[in-house]
Amino acid sequence: MTEFEQNRPRRGIPADADDSGAPSPEERDLPMPQGSPRRGLSSNADVEPLNPAAPANPFARPGTASASQPVTPGSAADIPAQPPLLAFEDNSDEPTEGRRMGGIADGPRPAPRRSAVSSMTPPEQDPLIPAPVPPRTTGAGGSWLDHHRRTLITWAVGALVAALLLAFGVFLFQRGQTPGTGPSPEVPAGTSSSASASEVPDATDEDLMSLEDASLIVPDASWAITNTVTDRSGAFAKPACLSSEVSDVNPTISLQRTFGTSQADQLAALHQVEVYASDAAARQVTAEHVRALANCDEVPARIVSASAVQGLADEVTQMTIAYENDPVEYHTIVVSRTGRAVTVADVVRHGEAVPPNAVGPALLRSATELCERVEGACPAELSYGNALPVAAQPAGWLVTADLPRLTLGTGQWTATEPEPLSATGMGCENLPLATEPGPTDRQQRTFLMTQDPGTPATFGLDEMVFTFADAAGADAFGTKLADALASCKDRFLTATVTEHEAVSGTGAGDVPVSARVFTIQQATSETSSVLYQLAVAKAGDQVAYLLGTVDEEYKFSEAQLRELALRAARRATQD
Repeated sequence: MTEFEQNRPRRGIPADADDSGAPSPEERDLPMPQGSPRRGLSSNADVEPLNPAAPANPFARPGTASASQPVTPGSAADIPAQPPLLAFEDNSDEPTEGRRMGGIADGPRPAPRRSAVSSMTPPEQDPLIPAPVPPRTTGAGGSWLDHHRRTLITWAVGALVAALLLAFGVFLFQRGQTPGTGPSPEVPAGTSSSASASEVPDATDEDLMSLEDASLIVPDASWAITNTVTDRSGAFAKPACLSSEVSDVNPTISLQRTFGTSQADQLAALHQVEVYASDAAARQVTAEHVRALANCDEVPARIVSASAVQGLADEVTQMTIAYENDPVEYHTIVVSRTGRAVTVADVVRHGEAVPPNAVGPALLRSATELCERVEGACPAELSYGNALPVAAQPAGWLVTADLPRLTLGTGQWTATEPEPLSATGMGCENLPLATEPGPTDRQQRTFLMTQDPGTPATFGLDEMVFTFADAAGADAFGTKLADALASCKDRFLTATVTEHEAVSGTGAGDVPVSARVFTIQQATSETSSVLYQLAVAKAGDQVAYLLGTVDEEYKFSEAQLRELALRAARRATQD
């Protein structure tokens, strides 16, 4: 109720039945209590007690106490309360002159006196001057509703239209935010897939290797999917040599699937796809994977070989790792980068390795489906070739992952850092290794076997690397050293020399490399001797000399020795 309505002139309480009906001046001056009925009751004695079960008064003004009170039939509550400032509908035949809004009068009447508490009531008017008559509306009724019907209808229609528009806007917003609703818009040619990442994910589990793909690795194997993980927080398996790797770069998508078979050789496979926010981030993670492979220090891992793979992705690194337990477990690993996606495949089998050219075709479908979404090179015709293992640190030297275990399932190689050469050799070299003229630099590194109870106390391997001004100087020194070893029996009658088949190949930059390999037994007494395994490798302007102290029960096989000699020669070209 407005302040104006609160201060309107109040109608006095009618007198009892025997009264004349005209209020006294004093009664007119008394203000009515707030919220009291505007019509007087005939008598307090005539009011019936309220019936608690009676329905609430439907005609009371909303929000007032009487609206929630029950209506007693025949009581004053049966009379609808008159809303303030509403004109009554006139159904009488009397003339309308003298009528005022808010009351019915037979003619001009004196205006009510202003009470002491009212400051908004109009001043008293001369009783001889008729009260002004407000204009009346035309039509069947003169109520407030009739006066404002058009305005109310206009507002109601406007509110309805606004509500409909709001509801439609909310529907469209929710439809745009809900995945999978409606067809995805086509991406224009040349548009980056990252621009449509909300419509088409860069990668899903559909891009992982399938059973049909796995059957390309070993066709007659009984392949089965053992696990699929679509979140890095899940149970991610670790590829060989990458178990301890921790990157500072987090992928936006991580997917992995593992496969198993019922084969006796325990054939199994892992395929992992991770997408990164940028090409640079993917390059960084790829480089971290490759470094971990190059220096694989997981016991009992040994680097067996590497292959060059062309036509699969932007970058591909392939290496074969042997876990030298009993039986030996071979891992054929492929790390590739296609744009922003980095893929790792690891196929494992006991007894012998799965060849790289059997793994590549199984990755072809996945790489083809991913390439455009991650802005990478799409696959072409696959080709394979021999390659060096990735260069390791320290560059130019053997690493512990190059050395085989001498007892399967037991032992761990350790190594010192390269240092200036001080070794004197085993006596058959016929030259002072630390002072022989010619080398511009000479260093050595020592490898020892630990955690193997069968290791002899004298066992160890020294690698010595001599650097020369040119390849001719290295070739002359290498030839002189190898010839001295081969002729040791001519100088020492107690020496027994066996020269094995030489090895050769190419190193980094297609530099030719070669090595001569020996086993020499030198008697120290009538009942004892020392057994040595040696190799002299030439690689460009460097010579690598391997000197191993072994015994008959604890030594490298001939194949292992020849392989180690060739690896030393190739490593020397990677400095």
